[in-house]
Amino acid sequence: MKHPVRIDVKHRYWIPTGGPQRLGTGKSQVPGYSEICAAMGVTRPNDFHTEQGRLEGKALHVWLAFLVRGKVPDAPPPASIAGRVEGIKKFIRDTSFVITGGEKPVYDPATNVACTPDLYGHVRLWTWVLDAKRGAKTKTHALQTACQSINLNANEFRAQKRGALYLRDGGYRLVEHDDRADLTRWEAIAAGYHAMTPAERAAFAVAVTVSDLPESDNHRILENAFAARSFYL
Repeated sequence: MKHPVRIDVKHRYWIPTGGPQRLGTGKSQVPGYSEICAAMGVTRPNDFHTEQGRLEGKALHVWLAFLVRGKVPDAPPPASIAGRVEGIKKFIRDTSFVITGGEKPVYDPATNVACTPDLYGHVRLWTWVLDAKRGAKTKTHALQTACQSINLNANEFRAQKRGALYLRDGGYRLVEHDDRADLTRWEAIAAGYHAMTPAERAAFAVAVTVSDLPESDNHRILENAFAARSFYL
């Protein structure tokens, strides 16, 4: 990658610091997509998320990364995700998807944000970044692929299309995210995050109207972030 970044076991992102090529021995923590969304009130805790669902989602991503690389498993998947694994196979057959990469962190210095795209590669003549989902569609899924697209572009992969891959028992649904404004809205949200202190972000996260925003010398940046966030709520 053009801009090195690593992720640790606690899902924190780190970039190297120091030296003309940023290859010094120091390291600096940078926020990830999920961290920013939580801090800015874009996403809220979901009481319906369970540990079992999280584990199934993780296993499904492992199978997705395995199958799109053309590998043949030695054993069948667990029964709890077997139907969705069939959906992955159907997606590969239907689209002839060719993977370039995925499941590796990428960093964008312009927004100072890191993220980990699920998949990026080619569907026939088009380059895509895809995020695999096992649940229902939400508006923030388009914001997530916007972040991924920006970060990949900073690392010399230009995704011409973005989308979410909703996996179902025995099938799938590929939904394209074709609103270019998702990218500018994400940039506004990231800028707002960096313009505030943790205390100011806490106030911003629960703001209902512009008048509720915390006092700041960067009020215009906060207004733009608030408008961008409002689109996804």
